[in-house]
Amino acid sequence: MLTVFFPPTGFNFAVGMRLQSGDETFTIRATLAANIVDMKAHQKTLDVKGSAGWHCCIKCKNVLNVKRQRIATSDYLQHYSTASLQQRDLNTDEDYWEMADVLEAARPMLGDRSKTKFKELEKRLGVNHNPNGILLDKHLRKYFLPVTHSMEDWAHCIYASGGFGQYEIQQFCIAIRAVRVDMVQKLDSFAAGIRRPNGTKLLPKDFFARRMSTEDDGHIKCFMQETINAVTACRQFCQMVLQPAGRLPKHCECMRLLSEITCLLLSGDRLVQHTDILEQKSEQHRRLSLQVYGEDWATPKLHQFGHVAESIAKVGANLDTRHMEKKHNATKGTATHVMRHTRADGTVLHRLLWSEQSDMAGLSESEFSNCHLVNPQVAPADLAFILEAHLGERISQTAHTSRQMFSSVGKLTVGDLLQFSLAGGRAFGIARLFVSCQALGSTRTATMVVFSPLVQALPRHWQPASQLALASAQHLITLCYREVGEYIEPVLPELEL
Repeated sequence: MLTVFFPPTGFNFAVGMRLQSGDETFTIRATLAANIVDMKAHQKTLDVKGSAGWHCCIKCKNVLNVKRQRIATSDYLQHYSTASLQQRDLNTDEDYWEMADVLEAARPMLGDRSKTKFKELEKRLGVNHNPNGILLDKHLRKYFLPVTHSMEDWAHCIYASGGFGQYEIQQFCIAIRAVRVDMVQKLDSFAAGIRRPNGTKLLPKDFFARRMSTEDDGHIKCFMQETINAVTACRQFCQMVLQPAGRLPKHCECMRLLSEITCLLLSGDRLVQHTDILEQKSEQHRRLSLQVYGEDWATPKLHQFGHVAESIAKVGANLDTRHMEKKHNATKGTATHVMRHTRADGTVLHRLLWSEQSDMAGLSESEFSNCHLVNPQVAPADLAFILEAHLGERISQTAHTSRQMFSSVGKLTVGDLLQFSLAGGRAFGIARLFVSCQALGSTRTATMVVFSPLVQALPRHWQPASQLALASAQHLITLCYREVGEYIEPVLPELEL
């Protein structure tokens, strides 16, 4: 992406372009201000080991993720859970370029003869060798600075994907449960009474009791905004329930600091003028939380958040990824419908049909003949009764069912979208079951399709339906969508399967 905006040859945003406005001309230039992503994305961008590696912080040389006893005697090396702002030795952009160059030079010497030694060197440096990576792109070194442009996302550090705020809420719930067994339920009842200005509830019913991890060292399971709301609820619970009773004063103070940090972070760019306050409260919260909950609960994100105030001040803007991820419900909901055909009715396929009416109307009819079931199973008695009612006559032998059916145009599977020619017009339906039976006094086997009617195609009138229906395989016109593995594949005239 950077090479698109800052290519070695041709137009380059850093050089700029001249634009004209009336009789005046001006030059517009653009440079990279910051790369704000979660820590996993930073890890992939810079080819570093990340939070799980020894060097768990991309900005600190001496902060490590190792067993504490291994560095207990060192004044320079610090564990991520206890390193204060004053103890940190910061990396520079040149440090990362030098490490990438060292690995590039060592690769021919160590790579072929001793992969173990080369992996050990990568581990000690905290950088992975990637010949096509951004650190070794000499041209982009003018435009992308690995330390200067890497900005920590406070939303992920605290509120999402195992942020330390989620761990702290878990520890807070454990602490109040130790005071009284039903205290978490009281917290849920208290939170249920908190309303937003529009009257909606702040949190779902029994939020804390349901979302707590079964492991004491785990974290509460919730989305980013839910974590922010949970901090608000816990803070008010401390103010109105715990503090008047004189219970857990240090826990309440720790939650107060986390709540104030949340308010600062949610204040937008006004925070740029108050990053010193954010840095002060962050350090106070870090020290107190380690004292209250112990050092073992801390994660590398607690340390990484300590760089946020400095990054905001340097960039001059309070940036985060909340707006990029707030559509998770819509995204995951759509994915659910696509991956599970049983929930596609009235959603994805319905919308596809609406958008492709002209294509569907122009589908050429296929001749579905020689239909027979694949690995048929004996049908239940109630289904045989339904078949007799549908055919208007009794069947002569046991009916059979299957999830697949062979025909002259190929194999049909449960989940496929089929088009039928029925009395009153054409109908679309999702195949649910294939059935074969034989009427009394007849030698011809009738092959039926049990389907969920999706839409009925009449001139300019498509109406959804939801009940199961039966149709003879002889009434099949064409296959519109086919389920291939976990996906749905369209069968349109201009496409080939």
